[in-house]
Amino acid sequence: MKFSKIFLLLSISILGINVIAATITRNDRHKTDYNTGWSPGPNVNMYAAVGQAQGCSFNTNATYTTGGAEIRYNTSSIASAELAIIHTEYPATGSFPFSVRGKLGGSGGGTALTWSAALQQKFFWLTQAESIVKAGTDVTVSANGAPIESTWIVNNKNWKDSDDDHVEASSIVLNASLWTDMEWNPDPVPDGFDPPTAGRYTITAYTTEDVARSAEAIAYVVEITSPAKNGSSNKWVSDRYDCQAVKSGTTGSYNLGVVGNWATRSDGQWSLSAAKGTIASATSSSTTYSPPATEGSVDLRLKFTATGSEILDTRSITIFKDHLARDYFNFGHDRSCETDKTDDGVKFWEAETKYGLTPRITSAWNCFGSVVHAYNNTGNGYSGADDSISGRTWIRTLTKPANQTFSSNNIGSIQRGDVIFYKMGSLKLHASTVIDATNKNTYGANNKTPTVLPWTWKWYKGNAGEWANGIYKVHEITIEVYR
Repeated sequence: MKFSKIFLLLSISILGINVIAATITRNDRHKTDYNTGWSPGPNVNMYAAVGQAQGCSFNTNATYTTGGAEIRYNTSSIASAELAIIHTEYPATGSFPFSVRGKLGGSGGGTALTWSAALQQKFFWLTQAESIVKAGTDVTVSANGAPIESTWIVNNKNWKDSDDDHVEASSIVLNASLWTDMEWNPDPVPDGFDPPTAGRYTITAYTTEDVARSAEAIAYVVEITSPAKNGSSNKWVSDRYDCQAVKSGTTGSYNLGVVGNWATRSDGQWSLSAAKGTIASATSSSTTYSPPATEGSVDLRLKFTATGSEILDTRSITIFKDHLARDYFNFGHDRSCETDKTDDGVKFWEAETKYGLTPRITSAWNCFGSVVHAYNNTGNGYSGADDSISGRTWIRTLTKPANQTFSSNNIGSIQRGDVIFYKMGSLKLHASTVIDATNKNTYGANNKTPTVLPWTWKWYKGNAGEWANGIYKVHEITIEVYR
């Protein structure tokens, strides 16, 4: 619309107001225009509907407004109405239309001629303007206003179809299909991959008008990255699952890493579902969890101030009685502890399938290494004989005579965690850890009584002292108990 010089002066005098001017003549007296500019609160948006008489004059005594607007100017040549609006997250479309109107002066005989200058809205915006969701949750962003058919950009990349043409749509969904269109999938796609992945996504829509208007939304996709979600290859760390702790006070007790991808946000908060342990810093995206002095389980929870009390992501943490209980849970009974499997030239053995994952361990574990790991959570699973009793206190020594069978009933009083150590003369043969003192059971790698050579390398729960039978029955075997 072409503005007159008079109106241009007026626009300067009411600087900051979104001004639309309407030229009123005797033959063209009712005008409606549209406004597209808005900004969310807390700032006030000022709008003005302005009528400018041309070849006629306004009756200043008959000027009035509609829609809750107030008269700002009321002269025979210019009349205007102003409306102060505070938009929130989305434009206050219900505040429109509003107008300034009245009668022309000097109409002569007959009915007075009316005039009006109305302001209607033509905003363009996106919903949801801001969202915070858990990774893997579809996020839909829709265009609103007129027109809603739009082209889209996500994190500075155009959304295009298979023909490399811009997709025109009234909405966009952050999901697996979009990841394919955007070529954001890793190669190869890992098991459990579930877009949208954690991160901050700036979504911009452009109208398909000749002079395009734009609107922006932000999606914050968040998740707990440590402990990792079930099924993730990152869940197996340091010869255990990353959600497994042992109660405090246990030799070699450790804290768990707690890490979140907060998608650049700073208002995240950690909490626990029960008073079982502590989090070092509830408001840091990277912190630690310290276990309590009792075994059990607890949920680690993540929420954000902006979403109130809604819990967006959780991870379950298990607190074991000791390292021995954890290792028995992970490695199981009567299962291999040597690298007897091969995949693409890599030899390995498998831990128990837990949390949606079957870990592969690429080095064999021997009996002494398993005893060390079950005691203080150290070592790589393969240790020397003396390491298994280092720092332990000798309790008693028993002897199994040659050509006789040893019974666990003869082992004497033992406690959970004691080490049963076997020697033949000066040759140190084997060690295992007492897992059930009442039933006199021990546990460890290579703990199945050997009946042939070479030994059967297996995780095994057996009877204390009875490993000395089998192929060693014909020999005199010394059995030592350490605590």
